[in-house]
Amino acid sequence: MILQGWAGALVRAGRWGLRLAYLNLLWILFTLVGAGVLGLFPATSAVFSVIRKWMTDGEALPLFRTFWSFYRADWLSMNALMLIYLVMGLGLILDFRLVQGWGEAVKPWILLFLIFAFSVYLLSLIHLFPLYAHCRLRLLEYVLQSFLLTLYRPLGSALIGLAVFLIYGIMMWVPGTLVVFAVSLPAMVVMALSFRLFRSIDPSAVPGADAGGIGRKQVC
Repeated sequence: MILQGWAGALVRAGRWGLRLAYLNLLWILFTLVGAGVLGLFPATSAVFSVIRKWMTDGEALPLFRTFWSFYRADWLSMNALMLIYLVMGLGLILDFRLVQGWGEAVKPWILLFLIFAFSVYLLSLIHLFPLYAHCRLRLLEYVLQSFLLTLYRPLGSALIGLAVFLIYGIMMWVPGTLVVFAVSLPAMVVMALSFRLFRSIDPSAVPGADAGGIGRKQVC
């Protein structure tokens, strides 16, 4: 029997809540399996890839096996991307420290430029995961396209960043949700908004369903 109205909506919400909680548990597990730092980017990428499969192929998929397939396939490339972003992030932090050492001699426009650069950096990092999950590109092209997407669609990128900020703000106030949905819920929202962003650039960028198996990406 298929429930309708509020009862059906509650059942569907409960199912999605369980899926996201399980997906977040897998993210924690595989982050730890990868010795923390080395497992962080591959596990996060696997979360986005699983959510993309849900959105394109439906929810009926073996979650553990699918997650493991993405994690294993993307471990090396995602750690290479993590290293690239880590170097860029450290460079920006060093720039901030250097500017702070100038004291009153700091020009306001220099500080504003660094704040802008750091904002673009963070937004491009958010874009990296849905872009990697959806598009088949060369490794360095993911970094370049993430930055170009941020600059080409600043309002859409800012909306995604604001959505992530609000979600974490709410979860900080609701006990227990941060542990259960720390990555899976924001990733679900980011992936949905990213699909809209991809479609605004190229209407054919988001197909109705994948034609291939696990791990298939669209050529972007």
